[in-house]
Amino acid sequence: MVLLQLNLAQITRARAGLAAQREQQRRALAQYRQAAGELEAMRRGGADARLLARQQQRVTRLAQTVRAATRQITQSLQTIRQLSTRLIGRRDPALMVNALAATHPVLLMPVSVQTRYDDATTRLMIRIYPDVLHGYAHDPGLTDAEVASGKSYWTQRFANPADAASPWTQIARAFGPSRAAYVVQTLTPGNVAAIGEAAAPVFDDAAIPLAAVQSAPVYGRALPTRFVAIGLRGDTEIFRKWGAI
Repeated sequence: MVLLQLNLAQITRARAGLAAQREQQRRALAQYRQAAGELEAMRRGGADARLLARQQQRVTRLAQTVRAATRQITQSLQTIRQLSTRLIGRRDPALMVNALAATHPVLLMPVSVQTRYDDATTRLMIRIYPDVLHGYAHDPGLTDAEVASGKSYWTQRFANPADAASPWTQIARAFGPSRAAYVVQTLTPGNVAAIGEAAAPVFDDAAIPLAAVQSAPVYGRALPTRFVAIGLRGDTEIFRKWGAI
């Protein structure tokens, strides 16, 4: 086994900074949505024009904060890509494979491979599709529809404590069992212990994590950095081609 010396300090700090920025973005978005809702309520209630103008300024400032946080996240992602490329881009991929520790198992996740020759039959073309198992699309923030469904679930539970199956079936059908369980857990009322006693659940709206304005991208967490295609004729290696990072 070949030992590789990789300095991960920079990329570790960059990832920690990205996580903090994502949390700041979620908090800013929650504040913006709350302020926008308050502004709409003030308009419907016929609030004074001066109060409306002040609240509108607050909503505008919060919207700018959300946009700035989104730009910072985009820049951080670019920085992490650049650091990753510099970290491994100039290293021989074959050497990196040889550096894998034999004391740790390597899991090869399924992928689909398609091959065909070009029209001149002089070049072999290979296309690799990741299996759906590779995708990671969990967003800690909840959409408006998820918040509404989660609150509806707990409202039904409080109204009819003996029937836990019906509200669960509804929300699981809408979002799938895994996401539904996350929504239900995240929206657990502060007075959940009072089911059967209290008339309605009590939610802390300010503490609910909300999804970003844009949908969270799907990441291939379990994919390797690159693939290698090796052609053999008998025991003789004919070619070895590495994919780009």
